[in-house]
Amino acid sequence: MTTTSTTTFSIVVRRSIILSIMPRSSTPLLSPIAFALLLVAPAQAQTYQLLIGGTDMDGAMATTRTADGGYAMAGFTRSFGLPGEEAYLVKTNAMGNVVWSRVYSAAGDDRFMGIAPASDGGMLLCGSTTSFSNTDFLLIRTDANGDTLWCRTVGDAANNTAYAAVQADDGGFLVCGASAAIAGNGSDLYLLRTDASGDTLWTRCFGGMYGDWANAVRKTPDGEYLIAGSTSTFGEGQEDCYLLKVDDNGTLLFSRTYGGPVMDQAWALALTADGGCILAGSTYSFGIPTRGVYLVRTDAVGDTLWTGVYYDDNVIFGGWGYAVAECTDGGFVVGGESVDLKVDLNGEFVWSNTLLTSTTPVHTFCEAQPDGGVLFTGYGGYVVGGLGWSDMHMVRTDATGWSGCNQMPIPLGSAHTPTVVSSPATAQSICAMTVAPAPFTVVTGANTAVLCLALGTDGAEAEESLIAAPNPSDGVFILRYTHGAAHAVEVHDALGASVLRTVVPASGQLQLDLRQMPVGLYVVTANDGQRTLHTRVIIER
Repeated sequence: MTTTSTTTFSIVVRRSIILSIMPRSSTPLLSPIAFALLLVAPAQAQTYQLLIGGTDMDGAMATTRTADGGYAMAGFTRSFGLPGEEAYLVKTNAMGNVVWSRVYSAAGDDRFMGIAPASDGGMLLCGSTTSFSNTDFLLIRTDANGDTLWCRTVGDAANNTAYAAVQADDGGFLVCGASAAIAGNGSDLYLLRTDASGDTLWTRCFGGMYGDWANAVRKTPDGEYLIAGSTSTFGEGQEDCYLLKVDDNGTLLFSRTYGGPVMDQAWALALTADGGCILAGSTYSFGIPTRGVYLVRTDAVGDTLWTGVYYDDNVIFGGWGYAVAECTDGGFVVGGESVDLKVDLNGEFVWSNTLLTSTTPVHTFCEAQPDGGVLFTGYGGYVVGGLGWSDMHMVRTDATGWSGCNQMPIPLGSAHTPTVVSSPATAQSICAMTVAPAPFTVVTGANTAVLCLALGTDGAEAEESLIAAPNPSDGVFILRYTHGAAHAVEVHDALGASVLRTVVPASGQLQLDLRQMPVGLYVVTANDGQRTLHTRVIIER
């Protein structure tokens, strides 16, 4: 399959690119240790905003990093496939360039809500479909190239939706969501454990007579599972955040609720370096003037370390936390509806921003970057230079949350909250549902628009720089060096082997032809006898 892609560039360069400047030395251009460091070192202060989709409505509901350093975004499209809403999967490289796309078309409405990376480089996509009966769980397993290995629908006469999944140690998957399979209950938190082929090993329903559901799942280092969601059956208020831990047989190990007197929901869950976890969601409790982002930080057994609420005093921007990630400095970043924010390791507010779109922007994934920046993905309404009424968003920020354009800071109020914690006697039952194949037609489609792209440093302007463009490319790069002296140039592959030696002329520009080399990452080194500069290039085809 091939992906049709058109790209529109509007490039804003905020600063020059700085590469590592090495002192004069009699050693080779690139030592093995220096080469290894260059491979893992982050690009410095690189920020961008880009959109992916078509002329109608498209969005990313879940994202995962892939084994090659890129990303896979799962969600929905109305731009491609049959009329209506179709399940949509887009694979990009680390810079957001589309590698391939898949649209899963059937007669009804279909949407991915979750994605789980698999040990073989593929992934499990989960969500909902109305194409084959009522609203059913939708499960599609792919390989690393996006080709389908198996499809399943799981359901009954009621409505059922899968929101998240994670791979188990045996190659199967634990899928979580909501099911109305038990008569008399609004919905129950539903768990489905499959083997590697998608066949059911066990199912569990947790909850009571009102609405309960799961939005996120993580596998803990001990091989067990933490599940986060919301409950209207248990807790302090109308609705509370709900955290459960189960073992690999579906046995409940503990359950907790967190909240206040009104409505509190957990939409995201991340494990923390100390063995605990953090929940992100929303709250109307605690006397705030509008809906706010709600964070609950716990230890390994669900006891709270701190809780916080973050809200707009001007009652313009509400808040939902749809994604959360731990940062290298011990703080946390949150992607959400209307607002993205960062807090420190104690939950104290650091910064917040919003994107400027025609409808409320929503970020459903965030990942802290080694340079202190953040990658967000999600969806939002039309913007000038965009593709359709709503597009998939990919936003890469610096350490202050700034991405370069189409953005404004939001001063949020914050407070630590008197969260009520309870340990409910959660009911547990087996919920058998019908498993059936899902015969989808698979097509492709993805356009890209770059709103802004900035390559720079966090410090002063560089006097010398080594720049390769376009990057990535099919192997042909224009190498530019701002200093006038001639440079010896050497290219190393990912194993550190030298694959090319040449010279940059005094003009400072050289066409570097690596089309004979296989795809992958390469390090380019230039030396004029006084200074050594490095940059990295990626070959894609």
